[in-house]
Amino acid sequence: IFKKEEAIVEEFYDLAIDNNNISISNFYLDEDNLLIIDKKNNQVYILSLEKKSFKKYQSSEIKQASLFALNNNEIYYYIKNKGIFKVSNEGKTKKIIENDKDWKEIIDLRFYNNNLYLLDKQADEIWKYLASTDGYGKKDSYFKPGQAVDFFLINSFSIDGSVYLAGDSLVFKYTSGLRDDFKVDLPEKQPSFNKVFTSKNLEKVYLWDKNKGKVYVIGKTGQYQEQIVSEIFKKGKDLVVYKNDIYALEGKKIFLVK
Repeated sequence: IFKKEEAIVEEFYDLAIDNNNISISNFYLDEDNLLIIDKKNNQVYILSLEKKSFKKYQSSEIKQASLFALNNNEIYYYIKNKGIFKVSNEGKTKKIIENDKDWKEIIDLRFYNNNLYLLDKQADEIWKYLASTDGYGKKDSYFKPGQAVDFFLINSFSIDGSVYLAGDSLVFKYTSGLRDDFKVDLPEKQPSFNKVFTSKNLEKVYLWDKNKGKVYVIGKTGQYQEQIVSEIFKKGKDLVVYKNDIYALEGKKIFLVK
């Protein structure tokens, strides 16, 4: 049973209203705040999905950064061979983690309970940094011994207390560094996941297949629930989920997908 649903799509926010020259590559969600990345213009924006209020930050280093995150309204970004930086609410930039010789290919970063997680594809690792009053402590492997998998096909991860890894047709779930008995049985063969998304506030896990223009919705124990179909999922650059609604980035606009 496919349980296929054609989505209802409506424009949520036109970013060109604030800057017609804006060029968005991707975004990152923290609670109801959406961090929007405009590397071309060395700018990032924070958009409240509840209030539709908008803040802009500018820095010459934004263009150099490859990854961004938002935690407690503070902006974080990663610059290859330099380290992790934080932009405070006052707009001041500070390096919080030095570049590490053990880092091989950092492709994603996430926060959970203020702790920082780095997805290192080439090292087949998730590096975990515990938050402290002075910043962040030394890194540790998230995985228990012998639990990691080959990350060759992995391109995305998400955290809700457990860690979900996805890429190609693979999905893995780990809890406290141990691999769960987690199997996703989709009604279609050979999906290709561009992103996995969930959070502690969501009861479901969302798997984006851009090639097929679909988002597969599964329960947190792996059971298939439905698939949402829309052209916006083929055209879009990125998506997040807030209160079970999907927000998709396409061009200079953010669309709400229900």
